[in-house]
Amino acid sequence: MKYPKRSQYKHAKSQYRIRNWPESEEVLQERGDLTVWLSDAALHAWRAPPSGRPGGQRMRSRSLDTQRVEASPACKILNTMTSLGMPDSYRAG
Repeated sequence: MKYPKRSQYKHAKSQYRIRNWPESEEVLQERGDLTVWLSDAALHAWRAPPSGRPGGQRMRSRSLDTQRVEASPACKILNTMTSLGMPDSYRAG
């Protein structure tokens, strides 16, 4: 039995609609603009030197405890942004 090639599959992109558009838009406007100024030294230290292996460079810390400390502020920021307001979307069609 032959299976169809990947290019022969018909993929339809799902359409989504947002129920609470005005509230979601208001929250986005309330978040405002965040401008951060970094020195040249900070920009050069931002990226880790290439290791030659595939993948990104996800922590700088090597031990699990310090990785947890490193990931904690990023999680707090994302959780705060999502708690401020997320669009209530649903699949239409």
